[in-house]
Amino acid sequence: MAVTAFLYGREYGLCEAGAIESIPLINADDTAALIKGRPDLKEQLKEVRNISADGVRKVAETLQYAVGQAHAVEVLSQWEGFGRFCRKHPRLEPLTVMTAFKLWRDDPAAEVLASHPDARTNEGKAAHWEGNWGSEWKRWFDRYG
Repeated sequence: MAVTAFLYGREYGLCEAGAIESIPLINADDTAALIKGRPDLKEQLKEVRNISADGVRKVAETLQYAVGQAHAVEVLSQWEGFGRFCRKHPRLEPLTVMTAFKLWRDDPAAEVLASHPDARTNEGKAAHWEGNWGSEWKRWFDRYG
């Protein structure tokens, strides 16, 4: 795609300068023949590929970090809410509960903060999750308790 954009840009420049009347469609065979006859163009296209790959990589890394940061806040908030619930109702530490059910052995907050050290628990979300777990606990004991 970067190669096509680069080659089109060259043709557009020639058209604007009046060197050609219209911009031809670029196909793979024409591109290969053009590059074969122009070693300097081959180097330019290599540079375009490298620059565009670097740009795409930077965008992907930025998006990955932003998505991770958004999820980091959610994970920290849910874990905090679950921890509050565990300490209040079954009166256990959350990792003890998770380990007992063979769900988790490591502190998810530590894992999240290792990759997103600026992430913070959202107090409103933590309270929501504490209430959610608490209401499920109460419902279960009202039904079976």
